[in-house]
Amino acid sequence: MISQQQHDILLKGINAKRIAKRQGGGGKSLSYLEAWDVKAHLIRIFGFGEWSWDVLSAELMFDVDNGGKYNVGYKVIGQLRIHATGATYTEAAVGSATLGQRGEAHDMAVKTAESD
Repeated sequence: MISQQQHDILLKGINAKRIAKRQGGGGKSLSYLEAWDVKAHLIRIFGFGEWSWDVLSAELMFDVDNGGKYNVGYKVIGQLRIHATGATYTEAAVGSATLGQRGEAHDMAVKTAESD
């Protein structure tokens, strides 16, 4: 069970200062929350050790060598668990990276998918 205070915080709107922006494909501006910010917020609401984020699977979707630039993508399925309630939330995301070193591209792509 969660407390009334936790309940109220969870239903409260997101402070606009927490919303980051970046350029997406096609010149569109994308709004998102930084993964570190979400994790810090979960700690403030539930406390240390009272929630967890687990990567259930990470699958290579593509690995293309574009003449020395490696374009790599991973699909990650992750699960957020709130220990006090037993509630779980499962999400999937694909992250990609294009870098000059293949290993770095793999690292960045899987981290991007995990944090999305």
